[in-house]
Amino acid sequence: MLTIIIGVGVGILLYYLAIEVIFNEDFGTFLFVFAILVPILSVILGLFAPLQGYQKEAILKREIELVSLNNSTASEGHGGLFYVSISGENAYSYRYEVENKYEVSGKSYVVDTVTENVTEIESKDCKKPVLKVYKRKAKKGIWTFSLGESKTEYVFYVPEGTIVRNVKLN
Repeated sequence: MLTIIIGVGVGILLYYLAIEVIFNEDFGTFLFVFAILVPILSVILGLFAPLQGYQKEAILKREIELVSLNNSTASEGHGGLFYVSISGENAYSYRYEVENKYEVSGKSYVVDTVTENVTEIESKDCKKPVLKVYKRKAKKGIWTFSLGESKTEYVFYVPEGTIVRNVKLN
């Protein structure tokens, strides 16, 4: 909110300065363009930018039960069961089961990838490997309304030793 008010005020000030120095065409034109751009940018920032950060408390939006990656994915030096593979570009690939509405048996698998805001938790006590998807909403305050802004975080809870790095595809 304050961002919008300050931006519009600066825009009005620049507009009047542009009128006063119109005798110097280049500088007057420059100020006039700024007098238009500053309020527009301040409105955009004031409405949408998360200038005051995100809420501390994350809300669990989705919990996905992971399925072991199949044998078509192989990694050097690793055998057995793994649920997450991490490529050299920090892309986390995982697999989960979905219902297939076109077949009577009804099960299909989807391999998906996430690349940002990922946390790995490997535990000996983990019985059910899952991916938890959390959302944090942007804080609203004196500087911004933060309309529609949120941050998605991904947390893998898997048994120890079931995350494989540097995966090669056959």
